[in-house]
Amino acid sequence: MNDDMAYSGSPITATMVTAGPFVHISIIGNFATVSNFGTGQLYLEMPFTCLVESDFAGGHIHDQDKTSRYLITGECEAGSDRLTLLYLSGNKAELVPLTNGSLVALATTDTFTMSTTIIREE
Repeated sequence: MNDDMAYSGSPITATMVTAGPFVHISIIGNFATVSNFGTGQLYLEMPFTCLVESDFAGGHIHDQDKTSRYLITGECEAGSDRLTLLYLSGNKAELVPLTNGSLVALATTDTFTMSTTIIREE
């Protein structure tokens, strides 16, 4: 999830449906096994490389303590297997890296979901 995050078990579950180079991916994050959220940008490593840059806004973080939902976005650069997570900053209406505490202080009760279709390198 980021370079200094610590967890036991897998906090991420993903399902993928492929059709040729197209991959539809649905991701669910359950932070119950996270012991340290770290400080860097949150990202997911995928089992394939993106053929072209892919941007999407198909996700949210559910802050269970406040019963609030926050929209998040993702981006995969062409030639990369890293899906970086971003959010829309209200101050400047720009996409900025999602880190623990940048949008909401993440807790072990929080979850996130994301879904998109990506073109992979074959």
